[in-house]
Amino acid sequence: MLHIDRRSLRIRLLAWLGGVALLVVVTTWLLHGIFLQSLARDFLGERLQREANHAVAQLEQDQTAVPIALDSVSQGYQVFHHLYVLRFNGLVSASDPQWQQQLAPLLDESGDALIDVNRGTQHMLVYRRHFEWQGTQGVLLVGEDFSQVEAGLATLHWWVGGIAAVLLGMLIMLNMLAVNRGLIPLWQLRQQLEGLRSGKRDRLSLVTPSELDELVDQLNWFMDDIDLRLKRSRESVANLS
Repeated sequence: MLHIDRRSLRIRLLAWLGGVALLVVVTTWLLHGIFLQSLARDFLGERLQREANHAVAQLEQDQTAVPIALDSVSQGYQVFHHLYVLRFNGLVSASDPQWQQQLAPLLDESGDALIDVNRGTQHMLVYRRHFEWQGTQGVLLVGEDFSQVEAGLATLHWWVGGIAAVLLGMLIMLNMLAVNRGLIPLWQLRQQLEGLRSGKRDRLSLVTPSELDELVDQLNWFMDDIDLRLKRSRESVANLS
């Protein structure tokens, strides 16, 4: 059974470094998902806004009757593969009748805005654009299915998570190597202390980090003091003899 010494300095350092690395990687991965989602939403919203402005500009330049203008817009949006709902002069045109009822409340709201609409598992991003043509107020809703984009983002996010997990494993291994290398002076100190106890050496002589200089000096001073006392004791015994 694997035994872990909780008092071990090596285990403590690895636990702290591993915990910090895990926290940084997980936090970075979560923020990546949030920022990626927000960036994709803003990008798609700007594109929907530009397309709404383009459609309104085409509608304002058309001098034909309103039904013909609505048909023109409808054909254009079928090419773009987007959802649209247009209300003008009491007439409503929609590229998808199923969404027309769902989005109808948005036509009565004021202000241009980017709106999230959910229906079951489907997430639609809709931009509302108010305009005026021939003295009449109109509202245009332009939408696109954001669920497919979210699915692609989720796949990318999990791929990034897998890469982050591999990097985390490599970081933990590098931490282990760094900790083992940093503890080499302590292992050398232990070996020399064993040499002092067995009588194979009388002083400590090793290159240590600055944090251990005072400890080594104190131990050497202690050994010198013991040698001095032993020398005086031998001299006293010799004098008594």
